[in-house]
Amino acid sequence: TTPPPAHPVTLKGQIVNPVASTEYYDLLHLDPSCSESEIKRAYYVAARKWHPDKCQDDPSAHERFQKIGEAYQVLSDDTTRKKYDEKGKQG
Repeated sequence: TTPPPAHPVTLKGQIVNPVASTEYYDLLHLDPSCSESEIKRAYYVAARKWHPDKCQDDPSAHERFQKIGEAYQVLSDDTTRKKYDEKGKQG
């Protein structure tokens, strides 16, 4: 059996769009029900904040910046986002 979705989206107490994983949404501080424009905005904010040139004192900035880029790449495309929502990273 598969575990319940990590972060179901609810509307008035009813599950609307359960997702398999929220890791990418969490990296961008987004809810799985967000719009394309919200994804784009969150990516630009996070990318500016965690850019390795801006965070030279933080050794994990480069890795985090790469993960943010990966999250945006998946979530900004409708097809890959749908696969991610259904199956997580394995999709």
